[in-house]
Amino acid sequence: MRVDVSLRRWRVWLLILVALAATVWLVTTAAGRALPTPPVAVSPLSPNCVQEAAAQLVQAGLAGRVACQADGTLAVEMLLSADRSADQAAQAIWVVFDAAASLPPECSYRRLEVTVVADGARLHARVTAADLQAWAEGTLDEAGLVARVLYTREPLTPPAR
Repeated sequence: MRVDVSLRRWRVWLLILVALAATVWLVTTAAGRALPTPPVAVSPLSPNCVQEAAAQLVQAGLAGRVACQADGTLAVEMLLSADRSADQAAQAIWVVFDAAASLPPECSYRRLEVTVVADGARLHARVTAADLQAWAEGTLDEAGLVARVLYTREPLTPPAR
């Protein structure tokens, strides 16, 4: 009878150890993967929402064109003065991210595309509204957002003479 009791205890400890190992394995493998972002419901942006986005840019000291495309993309295009560097253009993109993230809930969009022309180059940044919203709410950190933004840079060719 004594052997039977010690065997039961051994089995219990073995089950606890297996459960703990499985939990550690699940947590460590899930930590390396990006979590899917929830879809955002999209309705066409009203002219008021486009004006609100433009006003946010003006308030931040930037100017540009804001438009809503048929596929739910909020497009922002800016031309910075010739004395602005590429670093300042990249910073302008983040200002647009802040402005778009602070739009009211009724101004929903699927994706944000920002184009900035400065210092002989055209910078593009594209991010989903869900990722931008997660960043604004603090559930996605800045490094996570950077990893999810599609950045491209293309040099501007001077006109042929």
